[in-house]
Amino acid sequence: MKLLGFPILLILLHVANGSDGKFRKLCLDMFNKERYEVAKEKGWANMNQLEYGERHEKLIQDTFDVYEDRCINRNVTTVLKNLQNMDNIIKIVLNPDSVKKYIGDVGSQKAACAYKKCKETGVETLAIAVDINSLVDPINGSPGSACPNNRQPDVQMLCELKKKKSN
Repeated sequence: MKLLGFPILLILLHVANGSDGKFRKLCLDMFNKERYEVAKEKGWANMNQLEYGERHEKLIQDTFDVYEDRCINRNVTTVLKNLQNMDNIIKIVLNPDSVKKYIGDVGSQKAACAYKKCKETGVETLAIAVDINSLVDPINGSPGSACPNNRQPDVQMLCELKKKKSN
């Protein structure tokens, strides 16, 4: 699939399915597929699998609120920094031209997608958000071969969080 089709595909599937749960899963699947491709291409052994960030989705909605009823017809990037924790940076991109540029770092953990429909034109704007964690350096090797202690390789060979054992 071509990356340029990513925003259109997400919007069409969201509209067709009408389910936030399916939309969120598709969003994560697309992010993680691109993360795996980058890990394979660059030889990174410790690329984290992303989980859905509900807080990230809320930040996207807050960004949409800034535009009120105005249409967003261009690529806009916003970087939000947590002043209490400068390592916690979230990048929000409206109308991303490709996902590959915005997949985060190997240590990124959460991502989200949302969209807003322009009342004037009916055009939908897709937004993606991903946390940036530049404190984790890539480790050379085959994908999934050097996951952190709290993570294990998933089927895509990304480092997923280990499931907590229930008693």
